[in-house]
Amino acid sequence: MTDSTATTEASVPRRGIGALSWLVIAVFGLLYAYDLWEALANLFGLAELLGWSLIPTTLWLLLAFLILVPIAVYPLALRAGRRRSFWQRGLILLAGWALVSVLTLSAYAFLRATTGS
Repeated sequence: MTDSTATTEASVPRRGIGALSWLVIAVFGLLYAYDLWEALANLFGLAELLGWSLIPTTLWLLLAFLILVPIAVYPLALRAGRRRSFWQRGLILLAGWALVSVLTLSAYAFLRATTGS
């Protein structure tokens, strides 16, 4: 790399995240947080209903999965949307939220099919 290339790259200002991007990040953060809150409420509600020691191992794994999915997908979607415009970032976060929703609904369908209720 020559000196002129180094000075050209160093002189290019980096753009920060705009207000619309922060709004998109915040709105989708609330949606992901709602899914996390719902999973935690299911865990504690079921534990109160059945008792902590009566929850089967499969159900523990399913509830842990439901808690970890939004925690894992949101940062990945943010990382994938890095250095993109606000609408592209919004579409990526929407796709991640759709993935969280599909996995949550699939887990609930699995739970319903296995328990028969």
